[in-house]
Amino acid sequence: MKASSHIRSTIISVFILALSFAVSAQCETWNDHPKQDEAEGAHSIYRQALKNDNFSLAEENWRIAYQIAPAADGRRDYHFTDGVKIYKWLAEQTDDKTLKKAYRDSALMMFDYAAECYRQQAITVSKCAGDQECYDRKAGYILGRKAYEMYYTFNMSREKIYKNLKESVELAGNASEYIIFEPMGAALAALFQRDKIDATEVRTQHALLKQIAAHNIANNPRYKDYYESGLNRLNHQIDKIEDDVYDCEYFVDKLTPQLEEYPDSGALVKEVYETLLEKDCDTSMQVMHELQPAYDAYMIEYRDRVRRELAKTNPNIAAKLFYDEGEYQKALDKYEEAIAMTDEEEEKAEYYFSMASIQGRKLKRYSDARSSALKAAQYKSDWGRPYLLIGDLYASTKCGDSWDQRLSILAAIDKYRYARNIDPEVRSTADRRIANYRSSRPIESEGFMRGLKKGDEVEVGCWIGETVRLRFSED
Repeated sequence: MKASSHIRSTIISVFILALSFAVSAQCETWNDHPKQDEAEGAHSIYRQALKNDNFSLAEENWRIAYQIAPAADGRRDYHFTDGVKIYKWLAEQTDDKTLKKAYRDSALMMFDYAAECYRQQAITVSKCAGDQECYDRKAGYILGRKAYEMYYTFNMSREKIYKNLKESVELAGNASEYIIFEPMGAALAALFQRDKIDATEVRTQHALLKQIAAHNIANNPRYKDYYESGLNRLNHQIDKIEDDVYDCEYFVDKLTPQLEEYPDSGALVKEVYETLLEKDCDTSMQVMHELQPAYDAYMIEYRDRVRRELAKTNPNIAAKLFYDEGEYQKALDKYEEAIAMTDEEEEKAEYYFSMASIQGRKLKRYSDARSSALKAAQYKSDWGRPYLLIGDLYASTKCGDSWDQRLSILAAIDKYRYARNIDPEVRSTADRRIANYRSSRPIESEGFMRGLKKGDEVEVGCWIGETVRLRFSED
């Protein structure tokens, strides 16, 4: 009970101290104050105690100095900034959530009071020389420090952080510290994702911070690297929402500088070009037109490299590579491996069909080609393409006299008809072939000379060895 009472009284004392300043609405100094000596003495004691990490002694004397003169001698903000340190220390000393929150809020109020004193010019800054904008920048700087604590120390709501940061940046402008960049980026991303702010607001604030970073990178050599790092952290947060916030032009500006840094990187060209395509950049744009040749050249190399890598474990891909290189027998060998490695009948059908095409069209091994095509048809029922291929091989055969060749056309037409009957997908192709070869069927007068008439069954010679029913070109 006593402990609880002590906590409550401590909380009350914390807020009485804070409210005493808020109510007075003054940034009092110890100058000409009746207790000036007491304030200066307490100030010296607590400052030295802080240096020695004696926070208990520091707190006791800081309270005295602060109550008498929140703005000290009017030339420094120590009573406020040191108050932040003391309240943070107090928060670390307790597990009581209520008390922790009270200390946190008191620490943050110290920033607000310091900022207000600067805006009122109650704390003088020699380089400002009465310039209100200069004092406002100092106030914005202090609010930036507040936002830093809100984000990194107290992990407060992104909405509160954003409200504070927006005011800070408006006041400080290019004097804004690099430490606010990541908190602002995180707040923008979170609030946009929650529909608390729109894309225009994100773009406006993002652009403002990029401008601040650019100014300091160019004009602030001491902290140049820090602003570069801060900008990178800001952009890393914006990356989470950039697809929904920005259009093509943003990504052009973001990505193309990388190409200037690494002009010989084909992989980077690929990444940039494809990203710009994803961001709806028109291929007629100058930047896309300039990237196209390098992209096309790299993609030829890239696809070849990928295929060769895959071919090490995939004989089907290896077969295609050998085919492209004109190594037809090696391609056939790889298809044989692929067939042996799969239990999927449709895959076997595709591999056998590829073999048939190579054997027939490239190597002129017609019998082998027909055999492979028929195996493909066995593994994939109602598939017309193998029969179209056999028909093409029959039609292209040049053996025997003109009569034998015309009989080959009949055999080819039979295969086309069979293909169209079992597979609707090849019907139009089969019909075109049948029409093309209609006039190449046997001539009736030649059949008469051989003692043959329409409807007779005739065996086709050469490697075909099929029996066809005789039809004539005049029919």
